[in-house]
Parts: sequence; C-alpha cells; structure tokens
Amino acid sequence: MNIESRLADLIGAAAGRLHTARSRNDQVAVDFRLYVRATIDALDEQIRALQQTLAEKALAYAGAVMPGFTHLQSAQPVTFGHHLLAYVEMLARDRGRFHDARARLLTTAPGVGSIVALTYASAIDDPGRFKSSKTVGALFGLTPKKYQSGETDVTGRISKIGDAAVRTALYEAANIILERPVKGGWLKEWALGVAKRAGMRKAKVALARKLAVTC
Repeated sequence: MNIESRLADLIGAAAGRLHTARSRNDQVAVDFRLYVRATIDALDEQIRALQQTLAEKALAYAGAVMPGFTHLQSAQPVTFGHHLLAYVEMLARDRGRFHDARARLLTTAPGVGSIVALTYASAIDDPGRFKSSKTVGALFGLTPKKYQSGETDVTGRISKIGDAAVRTALYEAANIILERPVKGGWLKEWALGVAKRAGMRKAKVALARKLAVTC
C-alpha cells in the first residue's frame, strides 16, 4: 500500500491500476529483487573504487620495504605495495561473490534456471555500462529492426545481433514460462496478454526481451 500511495502522489489516479493482472505478493517479490539487485550493484561499485585506491597507493609505495607475515609471524621481506595488492585480490574475491549472488538472483524469476542466469550474467559482465535496462534487449538482438528513409518507416523482425547464446537462453526461458504449467506471476499474465493480441510466437520474443530488461 505504501508503494501504491507513493505512486499515486507521482502519477495520480492511474496508480489505482497498479494491481492489474498481478497480486501484491508478485509486487513485493519484484520490489525485493530490484532492491537487492540495486544494492549489489552499489556495493560492487564501492568495492571497485576501494580497489582502485589501494592499487594507486600500492604503486606509490612500491619501493617501501616491510616484513611480510605468515601465521602472525615475520616472514620474508616484501614491499608495502605488495601488501596492499594482497587486499586488492581479497576484494576481487568479494566482488566475485556478489556477482555470483546477482546471477542467483536471476533464478528467482519463474522459468529462469541456473544455466540461463549464468549465461545472462556472464554476457552482461558490468551492468554499469548500460545507461538504461531497456538497452539490454537491443544488445542481444531482441529488438525489431527499423528501416527509415524519407516518409518510409518500416519495423521488421528482431535484429538477432549480439550474443546468440544469451538470446537463445532467454527465448527458451520464455518458452517454458508460456508453454508449461509454470507459475509465472505477472510476467506470464503480461505475456499471455501479448499472445492474445499478436500471437504466441511474438509473445515469446516479447517475454524474452522482458526477461532481459527486468533481470
């Protein structure tokens, strides 16, 4: 209700249609997933910035000799720069764990398994390189081709450019959601609405693109 109230403040009476074809449980699940995803991305960026700072300090103190330590005992001499780089590597492992958690987060979408999630996550790599989630669909060739010349404006089939493996994985996930008895929540309801208007084939492509954007 808090979300609906806030949305009503922003867009007015249209907020009353927030629950169309979806339950509050669906909305809470989506909101929680989006919050966790945003938090992971924010933490990843902060850790990356810390790594950059440590690496710069390591370069500055590359010649500063200090005793190394192993099991809390003095060991062979190292430089302070090397000591700082050890923390850079530790933080890299922490970032890897966050990346794994983000990939696992994708599997919370009904019909998306670990293979689809990992394929998608490996292709996305750094989410920060996208200005908007809407551009992700174009990256994997899931947006229609456009031909414009003078007064001519033709919208064709999807471009099929980019990573074919990710495109195939997303389409297969969409196929499972629509063709099998999967509880797809609002995503399935939305895609079934598209199927009624444009046919099942276009609905699967649209759902694959939707998965790319919302995941």
